[in-house]
Amino acid sequence: MKRIFTGCLLALFAALLVAGCGGAIGDGDLKWQKLTASHSRYMDMGGYKLHYLDMGQGRPVVMIHGFGDSTYCWHANVEALTKAGLRLILVDQPGLGKSGFPPAPYEYTVENQAKAILELCASLGLKRFSLVGSSMGGGVALFIAWHHTRLVERVALLDPACVEPPGIRWMSLPGAGHVASVLGGRRSIGRALKSAYFKEKLVTEAAIDEYARPAQRPGYFKVLHALSRQYFSERFRGMAEAYSQIKAPVLIIWGQYDSWIPPEYGHRLNSALPNSNLEIILNAGHLPHQEKPEEVNRLLTDFLAHDKLPGASQRN
Repeated sequence: MKRIFTGCLLALFAALLVAGCGGAIGDGDLKWQKLTASHSRYMDMGGYKLHYLDMGQGRPVVMIHGFGDSTYCWHANVEALTKAGLRLILVDQPGLGKSGFPPAPYEYTVENQAKAILELCASLGLKRFSLVGSSMGGGVALFIAWHHTRLVERVALLDPACVEPPGIRWMSLPGAGHVASVLGGRRSIGRALKSAYFKEKLVTEAAIDEYARPAQRPGYFKVLHALSRQYFSERFRGMAEAYSQIKAPVLIIWGQYDSWIPPEYGHRLNSALPNSNLEIILNAGHLPHQEKPEEVNRLLTDFLAHDKLPGASQRN
């Protein structure tokens, strides 16, 4: 087993050497920057600042991105959802995006990431809200729904990390965080983003810029290293064994060709939750809300703004 891990680590380092270092970051997604500039906010968390966007009016919806991601995760969705009459609070999880790094001895467990978001919701006076979570952010959304039934109205999940996936295990290996911080340049981040898509050609240079920019911060890859080691805590594993206790309506959306967290986990989650439906988005990968925004936006709008929980289906 040790030799297998060593071989995997060497293969990873070789791939980073080929794909990493280099590639200047450009202007990024100018449309997104213009759209969100006046909505950017920071909350003092005592030792660091939590960044979030507050957009639109109406029913509050808190949107939580995934591992190594940021509020840009939702760039293809916010306009449709705000037009549907929803108030969107897009949060950069602690240590990610534009949020600061929590000081030691902070641990990046699911419960601590969720706690920060709950503190933000309390400061905004949100007494009841819906949640949308992508990937690891889906795990945070599930955790909040599990522990705070009275606060959560509805939950929409995009390819959520509902069990501990093997895909990010490499970050837990000794020295991986340091090596990634040295070699993980724009090109390797672009390659990683493309691997999350079914159709690589849909990944734009502007999107790669937006994903790569937070990674330029000193210490960013140390955060990813800590997050991958600490996120799947004992409380996470306890939640994964108690999904039947989540009573809020849950819409699960999954990309048909998600190679990061395969759709079989979506079927398992759908079977475990008492009030949920699963929608498989055909010809999409781990980020179906970016690859197939029109279809996903329609599902999210019907669910979050019009209280519809669609029947299980597959969509082209």
